[in-house]
Amino acid sequence: MSSESNPGILYVVRDVESIHWFELMTAQDALLLVEDGVYRQSVQLPSQIKQVYALSSDVKARAAQPNVDLIDHGKWVTLSLQFSSTVRL
Repeated sequence: MSSESNPGILYVVRDVESIHWFELMTAQDALLLVEDGVYRQSVQLPSQIKQVYALSSDVKARAAQPNVDLIDHGKWVTLSLQFSSTVRL
């Protein structure tokens, strides 16, 4: 586990429809797509976000093909610890 801390927020997104949080995100933030959120494509995401991940088990369960980095639960925990806070949407 890295001792580096990111002052940004890790947004965990579970659906494909909500967008009210787009304006809240900054370049320091990261996005983790889980559950039905894995169906989102990069064109449906805020352009300022460069760190976008999807939970590999949800991608596999839904046969989705997001164009983002796939991570497992262990990496999710690591990301949660690296960011100053986590917001689940």
